[in-house]
Amino acid sequence: MNVLNVHKRRLYTTPEDAWQLIANLGGKHELLWPDHWPGIRFDRQLGPGAIGSHGIIGYYVEEYSPPELIRFRVTTPKAFDGYHEFRILPQADSVIFRHTVSIRTHGAATWLWLLVISPLHDAMVEDIMDRASSYSSGHNFYSAHPLRVRALRWLLGMLAPPHTQRSASVPVKTSR
Repeated sequence: MNVLNVHKRRLYTTPEDAWQLIANLGGKHELLWPDHWPGIRFDRQLGPGAIGSHGIIGYYVEEYSPPELIRFRVTTPKAFDGYHEFRILPQADSVIFRHTVSIRTHGAATWLWLLVISPLHDAMVEDIMDRASSYSSGHNFYSAHPLRVRALRWLLGMLAPPHTQRSASVPVKTSR
């Protein structure tokens, strides 16, 4: 199955400021990744070739073009062929902060995507977009998760050990 999944938000900030959200992914000063999802980790500083993962999804940085694009080539699960990326699209007085998944699923991975990963992915990316919006505006944003997502997270939490939690608060920019 071909999957194209796009989430985006308008952020009233500069491309360079929006890029700071991406530049710190998986780092000590994480700004973007929600703390209540499996942590994102990389084997080195974020840049071309860095190998990373979150949950069962593995990837490496295929393209790194600050302050515009970071593209991750998906490596696991093996039945997912494609990428996910963050792209910053400059506008007159803002940027469009966009996350795209473009993959082809094979065999049972199609059902895994449809029944489990897709709803969890959508909720997680909306949480990421909320953090980006909170950071750039100074106001708190929060998207409620549907019952299906809450149930899936509970079931998966029963199967996986908890990860280290970061602070739930989102640092906000103090100047524009």
